[in-house]
Amino acid sequence: MRAATFATGLALALGLVLCAAAPAPAQAVTWGLAGYDAGKAELDGAVRLGRPILRVEFDTRRRVASGVFDGRYSAATRRGLRFLALAGFPRRTPTVREAATFCGAMAARYGPRGTFWSQRRGRATSALTVIEWGNETNGAYQYGDTYLDASYARRAQRYGRNAVACGQAAAPHGVGVLAIAGDGGDRSSAWTDNVFAGAPDIDRHVIGWTVHPYGPGVARDDPESTLHRADRQLAGRSTRPFWITEWGLATDDGRCLGDNYGWPRCMTYRAADAALRATIRAIRLRWERRPERPVTAFFYYQYKDQRDPRISGRREHYFGLLQNDTVSPKLPLFSTYRSWIVSRPFVPALIETPL
Repeated sequence: MRAATFATGLALALGLVLCAAAPAPAQAVTWGLAGYDAGKAELDGAVRLGRPILRVEFDTRRRVASGVFDGRYSAATRRGLRFLALAGFPRRTPTVREAATFCGAMAARYGPRGTFWSQRRGRATSALTVIEWGNETNGAYQYGDTYLDASYARRAQRYGRNAVACGQAAAPHGVGVLAIAGDGGDRSSAWTDNVFAGAPDIDRHVIGWTVHPYGPGVARDDPESTLHRADRQLAGRSTRPFWITEWGLATDDGRCLGDNYGWPRCMTYRAADAALRATIRAIRLRWERRPERPVTAFFYYQYKDQRDPRISGRREHYFGLLQNDTVSPKLPLFSTYRSWIVSRPFVPALIETPL
């Protein structure tokens, strides 16, 4: 999420109608939760939410078979949770060798046939099946450049080559790789153009494309939303599906915040719930069952607020489904998302190993 740190009337143009119930969508979308550190509170929060697949960052500079990584998987297994492993390298660009080494080691250790499970009598219920290569590497805010700069083009080209190396290393172990799509908010095709310039065959080595469509654009079916632009930029290049690995909105139950990515700044929990349901409704109508680039996964950002109620005016502090105490749910927002997760748990068969 842009600029997020983890030490870190809505009737508006949407014309939303608030409903008392939130029937579970009958659809094929995998539900997830964008996490952070896989700490005890976060893992327990994911269990309470219904055990969505949990997106957690793993630093690509760390040794894979470390106490930190093994500890995360041990804790996840005890709780019946599964990770989407975000390969993290903020504000830097790994080498192709680092990409291949990290992804191959992660897949060999924690994938369905991984050594981690063989050492635990084959209990691979929480096995890794998907690696997300990088978080918002297309966002110039991390690197201090713009899409017009040569450094941006070089980064995108190297990113493409790295994603291919990651995919090639992970696939033999039954693990697929996601690559970043879209323009990072600059409304240019420079990122996608250069990714394919650096790796023309990338579509053969990834199982999908990640996008973070914050704001009301998807709900409004706005052709200039992040998701729509990414779709146009991939046209003729890939039919792989979209994975929305971050989506969220800020609410402190009616108290006004500094900004909210285009949503009203003073949203109540009930209004936020309506916005979530409007977004999912739009995904179901337009994106879910398309033959090319459907949306097949949706990860809510994030499980809890980063500050107590009525403390801060920053939007990043109030994206949670729970309040900061990890006890108080934001109702009906929390119960709506939980009902969808419970109705459709993660299905490993949805993951395709690329050719």
